[in-house]
Amino acid sequence: MTDMGTFKKSGIPILYPGSSVFGNTWFVDASASDSNDGKTPDKGVAKIETGVSRAGENGTDATVLVRQGFYQPASVMALTSSHNGIRILADHIMPLMAGKNTKIYNIGGPDQIFTLNGAHNVEIAGFRMWPEMAQTATGIDIGGTTGCVGTWIHDNAIINVEAAEMACSVRMGTAECQYILIEDNLFHCGGSVAAATGIIDWTLATRSMVRNNHFDIIRNAATSCGIFVSNAAAPRGRIVGNYFNGTEVGVADMVAQAVYTAQAMTAGDFQIVGNHTVNLAAPFNAYVLLNCALGLNYINETAAVSA
Repeated sequence: MTDMGTFKKSGIPILYPGSSVFGNTWFVDASASDSNDGKTPDKGVAKIETGVSRAGENGTDATVLVRQGFYQPASVMALTSSHNGIRILADHIMPLMAGKNTKIYNIGGPDQIFTLNGAHNVEIAGFRMWPEMAQTATGIDIGGTTGCVGTWIHDNAIINVEAAEMACSVRMGTAECQYILIEDNLFHCGGSVAAATGIIDWTLATRSMVRNNHFDIIRNAATSCGIFVSNAAAPRGRIVGNYFNGTEVGVADMVAQAVYTAQAMTAGDFQIVGNHTVNLAAPFNAYVLLNCALGLNYINETAAVSA
């Protein structure tokens, strides 16, 4: 039979009948050995960071396919220009049940799980992540030193168990980034520190969107929020169709907010529309209300507000 090669559907590599290769795909299996070559499902490597490293050494547009299991990285998984076009995917992706059986546990490990610097067209999907309990702990740090274009983060659950002051699930662009899409994730931020900042820290990312995510906001401090817009230079941003839930037990008047910014935004340039907030007394702070273009948003599922 003629070798028809490999095609991909929804990010998962599938072989045509008769194909003998998987292309630039690297397999990870927690029960396997890092001495394997990682090129076939039955010879996967044991660590996600090993699969990511092999992918970066063997050309762009690679796929790292991770089998269900428990993973604890010993080092940050740093994605750079050698990883352009990489897809890091759990082998079973379910919206809002993300990573149910594919877990990255980083407690006691490095501060970040993934960093993206100069890595373009990256996709990360299907994991349940616990970042380290440290002040700067971050699940996915995009553009910390070098900008990225075209990042897609979806169908993950990122849980900051003991979030400290600057901890967040995703940090978007300390260096200028463009076209970041964060969608269909579950973000849970809580712990013993009262001033946990954004589950998403939106810094210099432009032309980016956060949509259809579920946020559980635990702490009741003034700076606790779902999305913290920490720089006014974030044009053409969109926050659309998210669900923000304040879950602090015993607190009747949640101080935490869905979206918070400490700086005036350019009116009409940053849009917030179609979001639902529950158990948050003041979902949007004064700067958000005055300087963002607010469409129809829903407070406690009953009262609709718009700018």
